[in-house]
Amino acid sequence: MFFFFKFSTIFQFSIGSAVVGFSYGACLALFPSKTADYWGTKNLGMNYGIMFTAWGVGGVFGPLFAGRLPI
Repeated sequence: MFFFFKFSTIFQFSIGSAVVGFSYGACLALFPSKTADYWGTKNLGMNYGIMFTAWGVGGVFGPLFAGRLPI
């Protein structure tokens, strides 16, 4: 994501978007297992809910914050 401002062609933007898209899907597959590995399965539902909520908050406020950064 840090390199998107350097992309000057549609091809570069498409490749960057594909990489971000693949990473997006990987997060949804890895978060439950990593949550169970770090904090155990006893409270997996609550811990995963907190982690998923934090991921959503970052998805909303991250781009807003990045849009205000002076480059």
